Amino acid sequence: MLKVEGDSCRSGIVATVKNERGSMSLLAIGTLALVIIVSVYLFYFFTVFIEKRQAQNIADAASLTAVQTIREEYEEAMQDKAENEIQTFLLEYSELLKPAVPDTEEESPLPENGSEAEGGPSGSVIPPEPALKLEDLIGSSELRRLIEDETFDKEEHWLLVAKESYFADQFTARKNGELLYDVIRREAGKVEAVAREAIEANNGKAGGSLTFPLEGEPKFLLKATRTMKLDSIGFEKDIITGAAAGISSKEVPIDVSGKPPFTIYW
Repeated sequence: MLKVEGDSCRSGIVATVKNERGSMSLLAIGTLALVIIVSVYLFYFFTVFIEKRQAQNIADAASLTAVQTIREEYEEAMQDKAENEIQTFLLEYSELLKPAVPDTEEESPLPENGSEAEGGPSGSVIPPEPALKLEDLIGSSELRRLIEDETFDKEEHWLLVAKESYFADQFTARKNGELLYDVIRREAGKVEAVAREAIEANNGKAGGSLTFPLEGEPKFLLKATRTMKLDSIGFEKDIITGAAAGISSKEVPIDVSGKPPFTIYW
């Protein structure tokens, strides 16, 4: 009787030990599986984070290149406009800026012998005065000097014209915005080329876009794409990022709030 009970006790202990070993094995397998899942997730998370950061760098680089090109083209257009305004000004007021016809004092009667008195003619010439002085029209002394000396250079002095009150009607925020809008549309091919070149130089994927204006402001949104590849698991995904850049100027007001947005694709 005691032997039977002892055998039963040993069998119970063995079964319990086996169950505990089985539970430990299951726990170890479960823990290992959880570690693998978390590791894969963290690997994917950090890989995506790095790829997104690189994709953002691509968009930023393309955006900086595009905005630099747009600013150069816009400034050149403003220079041409300033030069045209100066030329128009000179044509319109050339007659007004000419000296008036000189007057002479009433001539004194000639001597009895009919000859002129010693010292020259009896009537003295009054120095001519312009009908309209340049300072009556142009407030900037520097711009007046450039006009008088005929040394105006559009690349160096265009901002003087844009700030001059006489030309204020031609350089309003709305007209400056219209010029910027037209420049970007006209130079769309050039903007596209420099943006695409910057994207390719930073290992981005061909294809992207630039939208202007953005939210009625003088800025644009450039979108670029980078392909994320995980060869170990055969995973591939395109990551699209965007970068916004402004073209506003502290010197010249720009208003494009009334312009419809347009998009350049490449």
